[in-house]
Amino acid sequence: MDRLTVMPPHPALKASNRVLWNRRAIVARVQVKRLRSMCLAFSGRGRKRYDYLGPHHLSNGKVVWKGVVACAKMLNWLKVSDTAKKRMGQHLLGHYRQLGKKAPDRLMEMVK
Repeated sequence: MDRLTVMPPHPALKASNRVLWNRRAIVARVQVKRLRSMCLAFSGRGRKRYDYLGPHHLSNGKVVWKGVVACAKMLNWLKVSDTAKKRMGQHLLGHYRQLGKKAPDRLMEMVK
């Protein structure tokens, strides 16, 4: 994988619990330049749709709970450096706290 840029943790409004999380459909509908604010990280310069990892926001910036959970699970099998995983985990941990949810133990171990 090319150089990986991990997005820093940031607060975001919570999307409605009624939002259906279909990562592929949501990512396919937006312009590539919007993906930077929707995802955990991107490789290279982030010019192509497949450069982006871990979408968990809608294009309006709202964070989606099911997207956060899916990203946390993705970190288990993702083949990136431990440093990148730790930074991605810290980003997700911020959303867990923001949403008032208990983070999984494996995520807590990852960010130590």
